[in-house]
Amino acid sequence: MGSFGRLGTGFGRLGVNGRHATVSYSAEALAVFAAMTTPPTDARKLLIDACIAALKTGGVWTLLDVLYVFAAPDTQSALLNWKNPGTNNAVETVAPTHVADRGYTSNGTTQYLTSYNPSTAGLQFVRDDNHLGCYVLTNGAATGSDVGSQNVRSRIRNRSGSSGFIVTSSGTTTATPADGVNVPAHLVGIRRDSANQFAFRNGLQASTAAVASTGTTDIIEICRAFASYSDRQIALVHAGKSLSDPQALAAYNAFNTYLQAVGAV
Repeated sequence: MGSFGRLGTGFGRLGVNGRHATVSYSAEALAVFAAMTTPPTDARKLLIDACIAALKTGGVWTLLDVLYVFAAPDTQSALLNWKNPGTNNAVETVAPTHVADRGYTSNGTTQYLTSYNPSTAGLQFVRDDNHLGCYVLTNGAATGSDVGSQNVRSRIRNRSGSSGFIVTSSGTTTATPADGVNVPAHLVGIRRDSANQFAFRNGLQASTAAVASTGTTDIIEICRAFASYSDRQIALVHAGKSLSDPQALAAYNAFNTYLQAVGAV
């Protein structure tokens, strides 16, 4: 798988004179490794640790409530919440199809995952200070949202070729950036106050709208939102406190680097 295969050939494993070197991983990465039923390879450990390090450097990691990297070797590891493994993991409510190192794809009618409920979790996602993001790999025929619930949702593409998002509001805002809405793509809906909602696509602001917040959200669903299904392949999902412009770019760069390494993009 391209660069992922190359990464496994020695980096971080052999020191000078061919001797084995000791790799030091962050506590956060070690928690992810420990939660995996099948221990990750050395190459995978390096990727996970590097992704978390990039998110920390970019000021994103502390703002996350949940991070699901569905582009994982198997479903057990795909459902883990990297931010706090074992707590608020994703659940295969009606299991979509999982492809290793790519993600989940629903049939567009019945299959979806469930996440956490920001309204009751007592974490950082609150009505006027939040974000919800997803990285989508493929197009599909369904027009439903890729992730969300009644008052917050994100759709990377619809049949007319525009993205759409709702961030703790009742109004859908479309986002059609200069390069269109081709996939793969990373879309983040952000609310920083009670009056405005923003969309960032691949790290750059794609749209903003003066839409007042109307309430918090309930359980976040993946591959659908509010009974509206998506049949696109979803590689990862994240949610938490609002992101600044530089943080939105840092998140995209960290996720894109990981996905490139496993051959997903």
